[in-house]
Amino acid sequence: KNGNQIFFNGVCSAEEVLFCRRTMTVLLGAREVEVGDRVQTLAEGHKATVRYVGNVEGANPPEGWVGVEWDAEGRGKHDGEAKGTRYFTCPAGKGSFVPPDA
Repeated sequence: KNGNQIFFNGVCSAEEVLFCRRTMTVLLGAREVEVGDRVQTLAEGHKATVRYVGNVEGANPPEGWVGVEWDAEGRGKHDGEAKGTRYFTCPAGKGSFVPPDA
């Protein structure tokens, strides 16, 4: 963590998400992240806000995922719902789940 700014490699799954109600902390790129943190991809500088931290049913692995709301429209793939489960809420096309090894 650099203040509340976290950098990661930007590898994202096909699922995405937004407004979170959880307070867990996980590691993202060997750094702890929690809901409300600002993150940025290393390669392209895309910025997002962490909206969810936790398990994603049906994902591999199922635990440790980070749901982000991208600043840029169209960067994400959904609105915080994955396979019929709402993990957080955000505008369509602005949410993503980042795998724990990103």
